[in-house]
Amino acid sequence: LQLVKLDKDGNELFRRATERIKISGLSAIAVKDKLLYYTGHEFDIEKKDACIALYSYHLDTGEITYIQSFREFKRVDRILVSENRVYLIGKDKYGPGSGDSVSYAYQGEKLMWCSLDTKEVNVMALEEPMDMALDADGTPVFYIHTEDGFCLLRYNEAEDTAQVLAKTENYRMRYFTLCNQGESIVYATSGIRGLGLSDIADWETESELYANGNFFDAV
Repeated sequence: LQLVKLDKDGNELFRRATERIKISGLSAIAVKDKLLYYTGHEFDIEKKDACIALYSYHLDTGEITYIQSFREFKRVDRILVSENRVYLIGKDKYGPGSGDSVSYAYQGEKLMWCSLDTKEVNVMALEEPMDMALDADGTPVFYIHTEDGFCLLRYNEAEDTAQVLAKTENYRMRYFTLCNQGESIVYATSGIRGLGLSDIADWETESELYANGNFFDAV
């Protein structure tokens, strides 16, 4: 496994090869401080079945730490690490993600979180989660599909409440990240518009950053 870090201009800062991360089915990673979080398949000998397990890898020492298993998942597509939690979007069946689709199709995704302190695991009661990112102060923002359309939700961990930041009726994106102190959104919808930039307060107005790109998990 090659770990590569780039700066904002695409220049390589370091490249590290590690043979310690050998878990099968590696499908999602996230980095916070000096820890790389990743998921892969863990085989349960007694039940003769595989499930998803979450691990951390220390970038300086190379130490690998098992965190928790998730029998609800067969695959994890996205990981997000806040101050005290790891959020995971995954599904209970094998197969590729839906990032290469030009139209939205629900594939049974669910959103879960795991406490880094207690290892407590919870399923979040949010409809059809698609993607997630952190805003400027480290607060999770979720992109979900509901009966009313596609919504960006800012989630308060302490109060377990969500605030709608923006909503569209039509499928606009699959992956996103926040910038400009959380006021703007960079997003990619594979096969439709490439990479775009909008202010959250005015999502209908967009700037084209890169046209006609195939950005699978690009942001």
